[in-house]
Amino acid sequence: MKDIFKTTSGNQYLYLKSQRSLYFVPQEGQSVDLGLSITDEEYQQKRLAFLREQESDEEIRPQIKTTYTKEEIESNLANTRQLLLEVTDGCNLSCKYCGYGELYGNYDQRMGKRMTFETVRTLIDYLVPYWKRSADVSYGNIIAVGFYGGEPLLNMKLIRETIAYLESLELPVSFIYNMTTNAYLLDKCMDFLVEKKFHLLISLDGDKQGNSYRVKKNGEESFAEVVRNVQALKDNYPEYFEQYVEFNSVLHNRNSVEKTIDFIHRTFGKVPTVGGLNTNGIIEEKREEFERMFKNEMESFEEAHNSTLLEDDVLVKDPKTMLLYGFLDAFIEGLHRTYISMYYHNNFQNFVPTGTCAPFERKIFLTVNGKLFPCERIGQLHPLGYIDAEGVHLDFEHTINLYKDRFEQLKKYCSTCVQWRHCGMCIYHLKEKDGKYHCELYSPASKATGMYLTRYLDLLEHEPLLFKEAFTEMTVS
Repeated sequence: MKDIFKTTSGNQYLYLKSQRSLYFVPQEGQSVDLGLSITDEEYQQKRLAFLREQESDEEIRPQIKTTYTKEEIESNLANTRQLLLEVTDGCNLSCKYCGYGELYGNYDQRMGKRMTFETVRTLIDYLVPYWKRSADVSYGNIIAVGFYGGEPLLNMKLIRETIAYLESLELPVSFIYNMTTNAYLLDKCMDFLVEKKFHLLISLDGDKQGNSYRVKKNGEESFAEVVRNVQALKDNYPEYFEQYVEFNSVLHNRNSVEKTIDFIHRTFGKVPTVGGLNTNGIIEEKREEFERMFKNEMESFEEAHNSTLLEDDVLVKDPKTMLLYGFLDAFIEGLHRTYISMYYHNNFQNFVPTGTCAPFERKIFLTVNGKLFPCERIGQLHPLGYIDAEGVHLDFEHTINLYKDRFEQLKKYCSTCVQWRHCGMCIYHLKEKDGKYHCELYSPASKATGMYLTRYLDLLEHEPLLFKEAFTEMTVS
């Protein structure tokens, strides 16, 4: 790639793919301070010629890996970062946009069921031998145990029993606890949550109008009770609140990024994570209703940037920031999203198509119906295993074949896609047609690289604070 790319502002850049480096190319009349006395046009021409000579025609493409082994999956079980338990599928609210509500059809029917401690203990006892393989266990020997719903506070009995059992075991790992809650029952159990230092993610969509889709079973608003409970937690345990409590807001047609952040920041001193409605698993008959509620989060963040909310802590929550992290990780040598990324960055021999997590590498998700999944953000139609009265049944062969089948269909696309280093697609979210899976994000590098580079260079030129934030947060090697 020896082409020079021009941004909408007229600036030119040269990208050397073999070095994964970008260089500013001054045009006639432009100069760049290089700390030298020579900045004239002759020098710039020599500099450009030298840079072009450094480029290699060799195309760096990945060697696709499409198969996991049983040993790899077992290692993931030992190293999993989070054990996530759906303690109930019941909820005391009836949020109009709920991912388990009337708009969606890719989940098990919600029956108000509560998970039993016997089921949880069966899974823990199955995992204990893996966790005792201390040579395998990594990530600081800490496993996050998440309690999920429905509304998890409806089954506090199970939560207490689970924590007591985990803390009675002698293991080379330790546990931290987290929960996403609507906070409607927070006043009844906040002392225990504080005692166990729960990382709480509270769902709140802003002020009364913004939160108006989050209603009780009888259709009444939940806003007043939730705000009162959260305020009580902040007043009674201010240090805990500051360290362990965060907010999550869903963006829709009754709120905005600006108003949501403004309310939660003024009321509780926190900046929420704001995300759009779930677009996976929508029932076609409900799509029109979904579209009425949907609001584009990128556009809403743009509106917030034009307000007085443009502060560093707000900037971190911008989805464009996360996209920029991926771009810099993929295209700029020496910058990495994580230490893990830095370690594996030049390992192209075992590249796995798409951005799909390896099975159970990040999470083990147990549903209230005893199904086992690698994540809670996917449909519940294809479990990788289950738990019954006889124990844990993990079908390693089924898991291997499921991933292999989808990866094999995609490898020819992934190997030529401009986004192969930082793809955000999960195989569980792929669109299926006639038994074949299709990736909506596919962009052939031969056609899209220039457009792709220009898009992010435009972003960096117009919002330089984003680069400052990314450079500060990312790992430098």
